[in-house]
Amino acid sequence: MYINYLNFLTIPLPLILNTELIVNTNIYTLPNLKTLFFKTIGINDELHQWLKVNIPFEFAHVRYQVIYKGITPHKDSTDRVTAITYLLDTGGENVATTVFDDFGNVLQSKTIVERKWHYLTTHLTHTVTGATFNKPRVAISIDSPELYSYFTKFICD
Repeated sequence: MYINYLNFLTIPLPLILNTELIVNTNIYTLPNLKTLFFKTIGINDELHQWLKVNIPFEFAHVRYQVIYKGITPHKDSTDRVTAITYLLDTGGENVATTVFDDFGNVLQSKTIVERKWHYLTTHLTHTVTGATFNKPRVAISIDSPELYSYFTKFICD
C-alpha cells in the first residue's frame, strides 16, 4: 500500500504550535518552501528534540506543512520518495490523500485521521482531495532516507 498508518507515539500537545499560528506565519527559511497552495515552516526546538528521541530512525528534514485547497496532483522532488506525516488539521471533513499511477489511475485513497502517524509514498503522483476541503490542512512532515528499511516494522493497517 502507498498510505499506511504507523505505530508511533502520539506527540504531546504542548510541543505542537497552534495550527492558526502555523497557517498565519510568514517566516520561511531554507529548507522551507512556499507556493500558492503549499508551504512549509521549521518546527520548534522542543518538538524537534522529542522527535529525535521518539522516531526510531534518522530523519533528514522535519517541518510543519500547510496545504491549501487547489493543490494539484504532483510528485515530490526526486530526493523525497517517502514521507511520514502527522496531521494536526485535516482541512475539512472526508478529505482524503490520494495516490495515482503514471496513467492517472487511483492506486489508493485514504481519509487520514488527525494525530496519528502515517507513511506516504511521495515519489508517485498524489494530492489531497475532498468536496469539504475548505480550510488549510496542517501537518508535521518528516523526510527520511532510512524510511524504506524501517516502515514495514511499524505499519498497523
